[in-house]
Amino acid sequence: MEYYVVSHDSRLDAMGGNILFPERVLSGFAAAEDYEMAFVRKGRKLEYRSVIELPVFLVSAQVREILSQYEPNLAYKTLVVTDQTTYTQVYFCLIDVPKVDCISQTHSVIERGMVREAVLEEEKISGLRMFWAAGLPFPGLIVRLDVAEALLRHNLYGLNLRRICSKAGEA
Repeated sequence: MEYYVVSHDSRLDAMGGNILFPERVLSGFAAAEDYEMAFVRKGRKLEYRSVIELPVFLVSAQVREILSQYEPNLAYKTLVVTDQTTYTQVYFCLIDVPKVDCISQTHSVIERGMVREAVLEEEKISGLRMFWAAGLPFPGLIVRLDVAEALLRHNLYGLNLRRICSKAGEA
């Protein structure tokens, strides 16, 4: 099975630093309310992206709709980012997907306790379509090939998909 990491397109400036997030949102899905508000910092500009990686991983409402086609019970919480200078609002979502300890200790490149090149153990994933991999040095939602293809069929700005290696069994 093929898997891909969904991340922010590194050719674009990261937008997360332009936003003042509520502490509850920064604490993660469990701490956030169902509907949260965030504001663009004074002097900064709100630029739309399909994904914000840092300081918290958020997907656009459009990406959430696509993911929900593959996980109908996908839990999410809405974050409305408001630019008070231009009076614009953009909707993002915190999504609740399982975190799986699936990084192969024998096939991955690990230096000084840090994963440099990850290889997933497929038997630990157990057919999940999307998940977080525990121990990755970067934020990123991991999705199965069918979900990645669905994301590519839409005009999503600022989204990057990168293949991640996987092993069907440990040798």
